[in-house]
Amino acid sequence: MLFERILPDLRRGQYDYVVRDLGYWEKNRDREALRATLPILVASAARWRVRDFEMVESIGSYHIALIDPPEDVFRRVKMAVPATYKLPYAPEPFKMADEPLAGLLGSILPRAKNPSKKGIWPWRRK
Repeated sequence: MLFERILPDLRRGQYDYVVRDLGYWEKNRDREALRATLPILVASAARWRVRDFEMVESIGSYHIALIDPPEDVFRRVKMAVPATYKLPYAPEPFKMADEPLAGLLGSILPRAKNPSKKGIWPWRRK
Protein backbone atom coordinates (compact mmCIF):
# COMPACT_ATOMS: atom_id res chain seq x y z
CA MET A 1 0.00 0.00 0.00
CA LEU A 2 1.25 3.48 -0.86
CA PHE A 3 0.89 4.85 2.69
CA GLU A 4 3.17 2.17 4.17
CA ARG A 5 5.81 2.96 1.52
CA ILE A 6 5.85 6.69 2.29
CA LEU A 7 5.55 6.37 6.09
CA PRO A 8 9.36 6.38 6.67
CA ASP A 9 9.63 9.61 4.65
CA LEU A 10 6.80 11.14 6.67
CA ARG A 11 8.60 10.36 9.91
CA ARG A 12 11.70 12.23 8.69
CA GLY A 13 9.98 15.04 6.83
CA GLN A 14 8.73 18.46 7.69
CA TYR A 15 4.97 18.70 7.39
CA ASP A 16 2.07 20.38 9.14
CA TYR A 17 -0.70 17.94 8.26
CA VAL A 18 -1.09 14.49 6.80
CA VAL A 19 -4.48 13.63 5.32
CA ARG A 20 -5.22 9.99 4.79
CA ASP A 21 -8.38 9.04 2.97
CA LEU A 22 -9.37 5.57 4.14
CA GLY A 23 -12.12 5.29 1.58
CA TYR A 24 -15.52 4.09 2.69
CA TRP A 25 -16.02 3.14 6.32
CA GLU A 26 -15.42 -0.46 7.30
CA LYS A 27 -15.06 -1.87 10.78
CA ASN A 28 -11.43 -2.91 10.17
CA ARG A 29 -10.55 0.67 9.13
CA ASP A 30 -12.10 2.23 12.22
CA ARG A 31 -9.04 1.69 14.44
CA GLU A 32 -6.77 3.35 11.88
CA ALA A 33 -9.10 6.33 11.54
CA LEU A 34 -9.31 6.81 15.30
CA ARG A 35 -5.51 7.15 15.53
CA ALA A 36 -5.89 10.52 13.82
CA THR A 37 -5.69 13.81 15.66
CA LEU A 38 -8.99 14.70 14.02
CA PRO A 39 -10.94 11.73 12.61
CA ILE A 40 -13.55 12.97 10.15
CA LEU A 41 -16.27 10.89 8.58
CA VAL A 42 -17.52 12.55 5.40
CA ALA A 43 -20.94 11.11 4.81
CA SER A 44 -23.86 11.24 2.48
CA ALA A 45 -26.75 13.28 3.80
CA ALA A 46 -29.31 11.27 1.88
CA ARG A 47 -32.12 10.22 4.20
CA TRP A 48 -31.75 6.58 3.22
CA ARG A 49 -28.00 6.61 4.03
CA VAL A 50 -28.27 8.03 7.56
CA ARG A 51 -28.91 4.51 8.88
CA ASP A 52 -25.31 3.71 7.86
CA PHE A 53 -24.21 5.63 10.96
CA GLU A 54 -25.69 2.88 13.12
CA MET A 55 -22.96 0.52 11.86
CA VAL A 56 -20.20 2.78 13.22
CA GLU A 57 -19.81 1.76 16.87
CA SER A 58 -17.35 4.60 17.60
CA ILE A 59 -19.43 7.28 15.87
CA GLY A 60 -19.11 9.67 18.82
CA SER A 61 -15.33 9.80 18.31
CA TYR A 62 -15.65 11.27 14.83
CA HIS A 63 -16.38 14.71 13.46
CA ILE A 64 -19.15 14.21 10.91
CA ALA A 65 -19.20 16.22 7.69
CA LEU A 66 -22.51 16.01 5.84
CA ILE A 67 -22.59 17.21 2.25
CA ASP A 68 -25.51 19.59 1.65
CA PRO A 69 -27.85 17.89 4.13
CA PRO A 70 -31.59 18.50 4.41
CA GLU A 71 -32.22 20.44 7.63
CA ASP A 72 -34.13 17.63 9.37
CA VAL A 73 -31.37 15.11 8.62
CA PHE A 74 -28.72 17.53 9.86
CA ARG A 75 -30.60 18.15 13.14
CA ARG A 76 -31.12 14.43 13.74
CA VAL A 77 -27.46 13.55 13.18
CA LYS A 78 -26.26 16.57 15.20
CA MET A 79 -28.42 15.47 18.14
CA ALA A 80 -26.69 12.07 18.08
CA VAL A 81 -23.19 13.42 17.30
CA PRO A 82 -22.70 17.06 18.37
CA ALA A 83 -19.53 17.39 16.24
CA THR A 84 -21.56 17.36 13.02
CA TYR A 85 -20.94 19.99 10.34
CA LYS A 86 -22.57 21.00 7.06
CA LEU A 87 -20.45 21.21 3.96
CA PRO A 88 -21.91 22.70 0.79
CA TYR A 89 -22.16 20.74 -2.39
CA ALA A 90 -18.89 21.58 -4.13
CA PRO A 91 -18.37 20.28 -7.64
CA GLU A 92 -14.95 21.98 -7.49
CA PRO A 93 -13.81 21.42 -3.88
CA PHE A 94 -10.59 23.39 -4.30
CA LYS A 95 -12.70 26.48 -5.04
CA MET A 96 -14.94 26.07 -1.98
CA ALA A 97 -15.21 28.94 0.49
CA ASP A 98 -13.11 28.65 3.66
CA GLU A 99 -15.93 29.19 6.17
CA PRO A 100 -17.52 25.72 6.03
CA LEU A 101 -14.14 24.06 6.53
CA ALA A 102 -13.09 26.43 9.31
CA GLY A 103 -15.71 25.03 11.66
CA LEU A 104 -14.83 21.45 10.87
CA LEU A 105 -11.05 21.89 11.03
CA GLY A 106 -10.87 24.75 13.54
CA SER A 107 -9.61 22.57 16.39
CA ILE A 108 -6.38 21.75 14.53
CA LEU A 109 -5.80 24.84 12.41
CA PRO A 110 -3.53 27.55 13.78
CA ARG A 111 -5.29 30.64 15.03
CA ALA A 112 -4.61 33.93 13.29
CA LYS A 113 -3.51 36.70 15.59
CA ASN A 114 -6.03 39.50 15.92
CA PRO A 115 -4.74 42.51 14.05
CA SER A 116 -4.54 45.62 16.14
CA LYS A 117 -7.68 47.69 15.79
CA LYS A 118 -5.56 50.78 16.24
CA GLY A 119 -4.36 52.34 13.06
CA ILE A 120 -0.80 53.42 12.49
CA TRP A 121 -1.84 57.08 12.61
CA PRO A 122 -2.28 58.83 15.98
CA TRP A 123 -5.34 60.72 14.68
CA ARG A 124 -8.42 59.74 12.75
CA ARG A 125 -9.96 61.21 9.67
CA LYS A 126 -13.58 62.20 10.05
